[in-house]
Amino acid sequence: MTSDHGAGRERPGFDAMLRSHRLRVKLTQEELAGRAGIGVRTVRDLERGRARPQRTTVELLGRALRLTAEEQEAFLAAARGHTVVPPVARF
Repeated sequence: MTSDHGAGRERPGFDAMLRSHRLRVKLTQEELAGRAGIGVRTVRDLERGRARPQRTTVELLGRALRLTAEEQEAFLAAARGHTVVPPVARF
């Protein structure tokens, strides 16, 4: 299985989103795996698009990355292969 890292989509795929969040908080794959309580190989495979994450894994990663509620929602949607459109502000 190969990854297109979000090519042709409005939002990045889960693989690219995971890597982006990890780099934003300046963690190595090993450090993120340790914080999330998962194997480093799992993180590597997810970032390469070689594995589809289970919901529990996504939740563990979200907590380890300290994602906001909105970021966590988008993260989970990306893991499912969906995109999340942010709500429109109402005036």
